[in-house]
Amino acid sequence: MKNKKTFYFDIDGILTLETIGHDYIKRTPNIKGILYCNKLINLGHKVILYSSRYKEDLEVTKKWLEKHNVQYTAIILGKPQYDYIVDDKSLSLNELEVFLFFNRTCFRHRLKNVLKSENHLCYFCGDRISQKSVDCPKCGIMKCPSCGRCLCGLSDKHLELLKFFRIQYCNREDFFNQDEEINFNLKPWDKLSRDMLVNIPKAIMYCKELYRRSVSK
Repeated sequence: MKNKKTFYFDIDGILTLETIGHDYIKRTPNIKGILYCNKLINLGHKVILYSSRYKEDLEVTKKWLEKHNVQYTAIILGKPQYDYIVDDKSLSLNELEVFLFFNRTCFRHRLKNVLKSENHLCYFCGDRISQKSVDCPKCGIMKCPSCGRCLCGLSDKHLELLKFFRIQYCNREDFFNQDEEINFNLKPWDKLSRDMLVNIPKAIMYCKELYRRSVSK
């Protein structure tokens, strides 16, 4: 596949819920972490499991991974111990979710209908973003030249909001081909940024307008 990437996954705290203790076979699986790990493999990326467990823990680790149907390319044990890692290429599970989810929930991307000459509207400030804008190396989404935001660092609730709009509207061919407006209940989101609640629907309707123009030519 094009743009195949290599991802290093920690095991404890990412694929398991627990991070303390050595009874590895009894670790509780982190369903979200395993889901994203397997999805990357299914998309053709490489996933290297990288853990500070000792090399003698390899067999019990492999048994646990097999038991919970974790797919991976390779496994490396003996990672150095540390309290924190500071790295320009580190991803949280939320940021990985954006990477996996964003363009695959866009009808126009699947149709290959997005033109390089198009501008799109920022979800945060509402200003226009050119297709020539720089992609964020972490989430893969173009940064807004006005506010500097991409989709990195979204809270669980803001990610939930974005997913709602992407699935409910961006993902639907019928939405783009019919005269449907965006209507949603504000109540579940009333504590979130008002700017995003206004600008995400505006950006989607503008994208729909661009699509309607392109197919009417």
